[in-house]
Amino acid sequence: MNRERFVTSITGLRYFIDDSLATKKGQQAVTGFELSESLLDAAAYNTYIETVGNKTDTLYLRAKEALTEMTTYTYLDFIKRMSQKFDWKNKKVMLAFDYTDEDFYGDCSS
Repeated sequence: MNRERFVTSITGLRYFIDDSLATKKGQQAVTGFELSESLLDAAAYNTYIETVGNKTDTLYLRAKEALTEMTTYTYLDFIKRMSQKFDWKNKKVMLAFDYTDEDFYGDCSS
């Protein structure tokens, strides 16, 4: 794994969290820089955030207080920057969407 790309990806995740949940250093005690650790650990171990971190209440509170539009616009801005960086405008790109609105918890039956 390329360490430089990995660090850039984590930094991008931290800024994404800050922008989408309106957490800014100096304004909130916990920002995307602290929240990203719990999110990455939960993803790495395929478990709940509560299991691996102590920032769960803060994450849920910030998600509840933040406007959903902030996450949408942050995501669109991220895609725009990535598109410019990798020149996706002039390349064929395959998009995939999960259109289900049903929450799923548990094991897959495959």
